Amino acid sequence: MSFSIVIPALNEERYLPLLLQSIIATGIDDLDVIVVDGASDDATQDVVRAFAETHRDRVSIRVFECETRNVSTQRNLGAANALHDLIMFLDADVEIPDRETFESLVASFRMEHCAAASCRFTPTDGHPIGRFYYWLAYRFHRFQERRKPYALGACILTRKNVFERVGGFDETIRVNEDAHYVERASRHGPFRVFPHALRTSTRRFDKDGYVRMGARYVRIWLDRTFRGELRDDRIKYEFGHYDS
Repeated sequence: MSFSIVIPALNEERYLPLLLQSIIATGIDDLDVIVVDGASDDATQDVVRAFAETHRDRVSIRVFECETRNVSTQRNLGAANALHDLIMFLDADVEIPDRETFESLVASFRMEHCAAASCRFTPTDGHPIGRFYYWLAYRFHRFQERRKPYALGACILTRKNVFERVGGFDETIRVNEDAHYVERASRHGPFRVFPHALRTSTRRFDKDGYVRMGARYVRIWLDRTFRGELRDDRIKYEFGHYDS
């Protein structure tokens, strides 16, 4: 089960410890965890370093600072320092529910010889609207799986050689860089969206509302489909402002 976990972070002192604790709770040895912080304004780096020191006998946790606040740049920096061939990218507000789910997800990726993969998500708070939204997203991603691969950056698995072949994440894309990555990776092997579910927060929806965020995501998808990758600010999308 040796693989590297890359976590881009920006002002995540509240959520990141929950993810790290859930990784520790799986009890899986020989994990290489890399947190790439985008020069946070809060205590993100201090929190991670303290956690790493406390659990240094259980897991390797390294912290890198990226001067550029760009999720693709941060993921690319993390991947460049990954020790293992299999790399799992996780967002800072994700949590691993249990060891079985974690192992099954990685085992499925390996058994199908995937170039890239993602999974299903459920809301951490169990909110019924959140459950419905993530179920809908999962069905959409499964529908797109063999047509035009689409994935949430909250969890992407890939292989280092595939990552290097496609040049990593495109740092010029502001939104849907995750979908762009898995689409390119799928040219080098199968892409799958597995039914194993990780938990993730609904903080964007809690702050901006389900209707507003849902409409924004649909607009982003339509804009990308008909106008190409979003490399400018024609659609506003914030990062690092959802710490509540």
